[in-house]
Amino acid sequence: METYQSHVRSPKHVNFSTRHEVHAIDLEDVKDASDSILVSGQLDLWTTILMSCLLLIGAGCGIAHHAFNSYLHGRPTTTFDQAWAIIIGTALAMGLKTALLASMGMAFAQQVWRSVRRSTLSVKALDSLFGAFGGDPRCLFQADLYRSATLALLLAILAWLLPIATVFTPATLRIKPIDLPSSSSCLVSTLTLTNATDGGLIRYPSPDGRYMGPSSSIRRIALQSLLSGSSAHPTNYFGSAVGVNVTYSLSIVAPALECSERNSTTQIDPNSQQVTFWQGIRSEARDSNSGQNVPMLQVLYTPNPRTRAPVVLSCAPYISNYGIMVSHNATNQMFSLLNLTMVSPAGRPAGSVMNLIKDDSLLTGAAALIDATFDILTGNLTQDLDGNILSPSSSVTLASFISPNDQASFNFMEVLNSVERLMQNIVISAIGLRIFQTEATCLAVDRINVYLYDEGVLISAYVAVVCIAIATLGIGVYALGQNGHPGDTSFSGIVLATRNPTLDHICEGGRQRLLAFRIKFGSLSSDGRPAFGEPNDFH
Repeated sequence: METYQSHVRSPKHVNFSTRHEVHAIDLEDVKDASDSILVSGQLDLWTTILMSCLLLIGAGCGIAHHAFNSYLHGRPTTTFDQAWAIIIGTALAMGLKTALLASMGMAFAQQVWRSVRRSTLSVKALDSLFGAFGGDPRCLFQADLYRSATLALLLAILAWLLPIATVFTPATLRIKPIDLPSSSSCLVSTLTLTNATDGGLIRYPSPDGRYMGPSSSIRRIALQSLLSGSSAHPTNYFGSAVGVNVTYSLSIVAPALECSERNSTTQIDPNSQQVTFWQGIRSEARDSNSGQNVPMLQVLYTPNPRTRAPVVLSCAPYISNYGIMVSHNATNQMFSLLNLTMVSPAGRPAGSVMNLIKDDSLLTGAAALIDATFDILTGNLTQDLDGNILSPSSSVTLASFISPNDQASFNFMEVLNSVERLMQNIVISAIGLRIFQTEATCLAVDRINVYLYDEGVLISAYVAVVCIAIATLGIGVYALGQNGHPGDTSFSGIVLATRNPTLDHICEGGRQRLLAFRIKFGSLSSDGRPAFGEPNDFH
């Protein structure tokens, strides 16, 4: 027989069964423990403080997460490392989850012991109850718990659902590219026809100062604009305004064309040896106000000379004020003509050759642009009787607004607008020669990555889980007061709670009988010890 000795009192031997060992139990020590366990209506201060502190720590992590995300909201990612932003946000979310689950776990333990005091449960249900909080999810489907330990089971279910909040909240801080506008002064190319020192890039250089027509650069620009139907040169800017998109406006004085159309009264000759689709002719008209000669362009065009009379296009140049909006980005540039105001006819001195030194520089510069435009539009586009296109004397056959068709003819598309726009494109392209520069206000738009905080999702999720934790804490504190002692699910606590001969006898019937046996927790009527047993084992 095995015996345990006490240094203070002699033990009393209790024999549970002839087939079991005899265990020595110090009844006075057990009685002292019983008194401390079974006193109800009193709170354990340290357990209450610990549960509350864990709740406050979790709420603090949530507040810190909100403050951290609010600090980063709208800031460029270059100001705070993205990896650390993710690490800190995830750490705070996990801190909230861990602290709140710890507080809820302690409250759950108090409610478990209150449930087993008030209700009789099967041992199988007790197995599920002790493992329901973060253990085996199958424990949540024990039917007996829904009848006898509903509140404790609800706390366990909430504990399983609470970590969902940590899935959504780290994603509330995301990165999005935005356009950041800024305004600054920048140096841009412009066109100043009043300055005759163009280095031979607008007016053809002449040793004796006579005007000899447009420069080779302007002629190339005119031909390229005719081919493409748009401006030919980029108007690059210089300065500190660098971004994804830079916009600025220019005001320049340059020539523009005003054109009109009318139907020709020329009789159609179906038996003509040759037919002309396009005929461009230059002429001059005298301006009665200034006494100057104004160059004129007259064009006769028709898609089918044998059946349709030509349309007469007449164009006159004017000195005009251009308002231009220029937009640059990484791959493209765009021009918008904000306004165009025609001021006066672009005339020339009558009866004499223009002089680059004596005559107005604006008129000589305008003359170069006008002559380059008119030169590529004059000449003929003619076909013989056999349908062969004769060698054209005009570059207009290359124009973007003229295209041949399958009937040995030509299609003309918006000729009036295209000719007026050609003059405008040549002027804009001349800006890109970078002869002259001026300061302008540039609106630079940089595309940067910034942090964006979805405040509503994080606050809603955290408020919900903190409210659940507060309600759980209240349940736990109430259960602690009813129990009179801090309960736990430790091994030592289970050992103390199962010291009952009734349970020893039930174990002899095997596991199935034990699982079906219904017990509750209370003070045994035999010796006052707290333990699990049958309802008739208690007072």
